[in-house]
Amino acid sequence: MQHPRGIWFLACLSGLAIVVGCTGTSTSDVPSAETSLVASASPSPAAPVTMGNGAVALEPLETFTMSLPQDLVIASGSVWTTNEAVNTVSRIDTASGKVQAIDLRPGFDPQRLELAAGGIWTTGAGEDGSAGGLARIDPATQKIEYFLRGRFGELAYAFGSLWVAGRGHLVRVDPVTGRAIGATITSTDPGYCLVSAGA
Repeated sequence: MQHPRGIWFLACLSGLAIVVGCTGTSTSDVPSAETSLVASASPSPAAPVTMGNGAVALEPLETFTMSLPQDLVIASGSVWTTNEAVNTVSRIDTASGKVQAIDLRPGFDPQRLELAAGGIWTTGAGEDGSAGGLARIDPATQKIEYFLRGRFGELAYAFGSLWVAGRGHLVRVDPVTGRAIGATITSTDPGYCLVSAGA
């Protein structure tokens, strides 16, 4: 997914949580590994790191856990990540560094994230097929609404619609109503859901 205003990197190196901002567009695909992000114990700010396009100061975050992180998106003044193994979406306030864990229904297993029609959308690949699906988080209230049922891993937003893929299905969803407005059955798992101009 592309973020025209930049991408935030979350990294864990020797127990130090680092948040780095950089410009440009990038594809966000966070490795599936259990990671604990730990705030720096030093009271003084970290030294700036010089990058190709300037210097960015690093600041400590509070301690929080990301277990099997799958995706990341920036919206509503926050960085959002999905944590499959603990069944949550983490919301990290970019101004204060405060972190909130948003609990999803048991077995949802959140995967990809997209911002569409003012909501944060995430797919769920629940193993039993009934707990997974598509969920919308309201950034203002953090209320969660669920749509669709099934094992959906991939998600993209383009041409005014959400495109949800998984287990032999590609579903087109209206991001305003959450209703499916089209579906295609494929002979194989669609895998990554890629959308480009004219396709």
